[in-house]
Amino acid sequence: MALQGAFTLKSGIEVTSVYLRVERVIINPKKNVPDAEILYVVYKNNLCEGRGEAHLLNVFGANFDNYFRYDAIDPLNRNPQERAYTYLKTIYTDMVDA
Repeated sequence: MALQGAFTLKSGIEVTSVYLRVERVIINPKKNVPDAEILYVVYKNNLCEGRGEAHLLNVFGANFDNYFRYDAIDPLNRNPQERAYTYLKTIYTDMVDA
């Protein structure tokens, strides 16, 4: 599972076609402010070879409640990684499933 599309790297360079892959999702429901940490890596091709550019995104508040709270996740398929992709598509609206 991955997303494909245009992306602006940390250096400010815009790349027209990259592959974004979620590497890890950590859900912290018992903190004072519950959050989810999404580690995703941007690669130059669909083989996800070589060194990609890593990004860490914290999701909290209403977005945590909507995407990662236990009862917000589909009871038949409680997969936080799929929820992470769904959330990332709200940020990177031009990206599509790859």
